[in-house]
Amino acid sequence: MVNFWLYLIISDGQKDKIEKGQKEFLGKLRYLKNMGIGDPEIDMFIAVIQGDEVLLTSALERGANPNITDAELYRALRKTAV
Repeated sequence: MVNFWLYLIISDGQKDKIEKGQKEFLGKLRYLKNMGIGDPEIDMFIAVIQGDEVLLTSALERGANPNITDAELYRALRKTAV
């Protein structure tokens, strides 16, 4: 999620870009999940974007790495898809 204070000082255009990016990322994550990829990091990112504490707790309990970046997740998923 976007840091609350940062969100207060950015322009509406920047907010729209951030929200659009989050929606696109969420769509990609849901697609992967629907394809049967049961990666806890996918669930963790979905949970953070949606503010779902139950899903976040579950993902962390299943071994999600809270320090992974979205770029690292993409690289890891690409390696498993090849």
